[in-house]
Amino acid sequence: MSGKEQSEDIVELSDLYDLLEKDARLLVKDFDEGVGMWRSTGTLLLYFAVVGMLFIYDAGTGYMPTGIWRLAGIIASSGLCIAGLIGWAWARQKYNKLRRKYGDLFKAAKKLS
Repeated sequence: MSGKEQSEDIVELSDLYDLLEKDARLLVKDFDEGVGMWRSTGTLLLYFAVVGMLFIYDAGTGYMPTGIWRLAGIIASSGLCIAGLIGWAWARQKYNKLRRKYGDLFKAAKKLS
């Protein structure tokens, strides 16, 4: 790496650090909200799973039409339930991992506010 390329890299990093310093609180707040979206996504997927369970219960009690439509409803509801539970577990794992990883950053930002 030549001296000129290294100097350009330093200038670019210096500009980046200046921007980060100026907008640090906003960046951390936005980042915290982004991490919180994983929790919201997990909750929404859990609601989908509950709706799937209610449809399965409804099909089992006989309120749905009979025959192939009942079977199709049970299969679709089971798929919704399983996908919702898997999605919820995945989103919660992602949320918890990010919360642990950046928890100190979020605490420090709250102290500054």
